[in-house]
Amino acid sequence: MDQFRDHMVHTHNAIRRRHSTGDLKWNPLIAANVLHYLRHQDQYQQCRMQHSPQEDRKLPDIKGGLGENLYTACSIGELPREVVDAWSGEGNCFRYGKIGNPCTGVLGPKCSIESHAEGLMTGHYTATVWNDSKELGCAYVVCKRECQNNRPLLLVGCQYTPAGNIVGQAPFPKETAVKLQSFYPQLLPGAPEDPEQIKKCEEFRKEMKMKNPRVDLVEKAKRQ
Repeated sequence: MDQFRDHMVHTHNAIRRRHSTGDLKWNPLIAANVLHYLRHQDQYQQCRMQHSPQEDRKLPDIKGGLGENLYTACSIGELPREVVDAWSGEGNCFRYGKIGNPCTGVLGPKCSIESHAEGLMTGHYTATVWNDSKELGCAYVVCKRECQNNRPLLLVGCQYTPAGNIVGQAPFPKETAVKLQSFYPQLLPGAPEDPEQIKKCEEFRKEMKMKNPRVDLVEKAKRQ
């Protein structure tokens, strides 16, 4: 588990340093909270990837609730290494703007929605790089339910404090978006906020959901 902890901290902070959003520190109490929930999913929900209830993301001595990212995949080994890369990869589909604005989702030149759980997603990316987050805890379980060819099915989760993805706020300052354009050319100009454009973006997001509908994520992972 120490290797997993170090890997998750390192990969989070590598992407956060690119965004100048500050390093995250490991919180073992948060990690234990994540592990408790993942074990529950494995025991009672066939390791399905669905977010924990809000009341389960409140801990003593931590103000407010915890943010959360989840990931599931088949693996050739027991240590998931590509998790944060998958979450941060959603940055290729993000146009700078405030959480809740549907126009922040865009088919950038490197955007691929095939690995997204439903439609076009950017929330894992914004949670990973959220400017105000300071601590994280992560865990994973090797599920009882297996993939094809007896490969392990993994369910991974991280929780963050302070929580990100707050509606009406941007994940990081616009000055950072300017510096990031060599990595994410679609970031700017930012997401429009006028009602007419937002209506068009809502229709676009509906279209993306039709092209990439939600399926049983465990079954989706088994086909990978």
